[in-house]
Amino acid sequence: MQAALKNIESLAHRRSGFTIVELLVVIVVIGILASITIVAFNGVQQSAGAAVLKSDLRNAQSQLEIANISNGSYPSDTSQVRASSGTVFEYTNSGSSYCITASSAIAATSFYIDSLAGVINVGTCPSHLGIAIFDPPPPIVTTLSHSCAVSVGRPFCWGLGQYGRLGNGSTAESSVPLAVTTSGVLAGRTVTSVTSGSFHSCALADGQPYCWGGGVFGQLGYGIDNSNYSEPVPVETSGVLFGRTVTSISTGENHTCAVADSLAFCWGYSLAGQIGNGDNTAFGDMEISPVAVDTSGVLAGRSVSSVATGDSHSCAVADGQAFCWGQNLDGQLGNGTTNDSFVPVAVSTSGVLSGRTVTAIVAGRFHTCALADGLVFCWGNSGASNSASPAAVNASGVLLGRTATAISAGDRFSCAIADAEAFCWGDGWGGELGGGVNTSSASPVAVSTSGVLAGRTVTLISSGFTHTCALADSQAFCWGRGQNGRLGNGGTINSSSPVAVSPLPGL
Repeated sequence: MQAALKNIESLAHRRSGFTIVELLVVIVVIGILASITIVAFNGVQQSAGAAVLKSDLRNAQSQLEIANISNGSYPSDTSQVRASSGTVFEYTNSGSSYCITASSAIAATSFYIDSLAGVINVGTCPSHLGIAIFDPPPPIVTTLSHSCAVSVGRPFCWGLGQYGRLGNGSTAESSVPLAVTTSGVLAGRTVTSVTSGSFHSCALADGQPYCWGGGVFGQLGYGIDNSNYSEPVPVETSGVLFGRTVTSISTGENHTCAVADSLAFCWGYSLAGQIGNGDNTAFGDMEISPVAVDTSGVLAGRSVSSVATGDSHSCAVADGQAFCWGQNLDGQLGNGTTNDSFVPVAVSTSGVLSGRTVTAIVAGRFHTCALADGLVFCWGNSGASNSASPAAVNASGVLLGRTATAISAGDRFSCAIADAEAFCWGDGWGGELGGGVNTSSASPVAVSTSGVLAGRTVTLISSGFTHTCALADSQAFCWGRGQNGRLGNGGTINSSSPVAVSPLPGL
């Protein structure tokens, strides 16, 4: 009886209040409900903030376009552009184009408009990130009057558009990067590298070569004709390239060379022997389809790892040694003579290259340079010296104690990367050396780092006939002669110091 009374008393006590556990449960439930309410409110607030940013961007776009129509260029800043309270603009202007980012403390993300694409995108302008103009960093290549690069599997070109060398279906020039047409033979393909010659350009996509631009000497390798094409066409692969995977490609003045399965192949103009097959009479001094570079001589049994094409000569690295063929008037073949050769000859190793392993080679207009054991060697008419055999580039000045990791060659000047900085030498009257002055130098000078390259790490470099471009922290910069917009910064004037290339459209 007493036990029953105790149970009733216990129940009565519990009905008069909550236990500690029950109170904790109630508190947790209230907290969860409050959190849900806060999250829902924040979500509404962020959505409203995003809508405000997009509206501000559309208004800014209208105001900037009106200013451009009125003044002939976009404003230098956004001080006159109206925006909602809390909206912050970040703005990049190249004169003929702009990119503007809008952000706020309320919205969960930023939005931007690139004038070249003209649409609102989620994120931040590439030029404001300081990265991802090229993602991942690819080769950026320059030539006589235009430049090309690859980003996210797509090729882009800028500069002179004559003969269709920009690959966008037009022959107009552009001072900012334009996307190469990918709706034709490149549809669904991933471009991994691009190269630009004097009048044409080529790219590799899924192990196959494609070219566009001037084709009068067969340099497109189309196999059907030697016409100009303003959009990519496939290089003919039913012959010597059948079943092969192309791993590198290089474009010269009027010819092209490639490496496939450790062998070299070339096509295009052959008058000086630059296609290396021992014959300069086929199809009127040109080959409109790829031919195999002769392997009956010095290349017999060797594995070719890379090729380089100049004005009228070509070179290759095979098993750590350099070989060249073609025109040799200035000693650009490096074999100690000035005699042209229609088949590969070995670059002399009796002098400064003795015992060294060549890891890279580049061909300028009338000279050649190679990288061996962290040092740079050149031959031919380089603007700094004239030698028919390799000569060491002066390493007692700004290159003292530095290790070179990349090289490039232009008309009569050359450049290199050493310890993540850029250096150039040779003819610099158009600002080609990038040192901030229009003078030539027989010894390397440091490319200016007091401007846009300040604090950046240079990883890739490529020299055209009169200008150079480089990648630093995945962003592109160019210097030298700016005619036809070849520097890619929206202008056409020369620059003796690096300038930033405009962001690529639609990325």
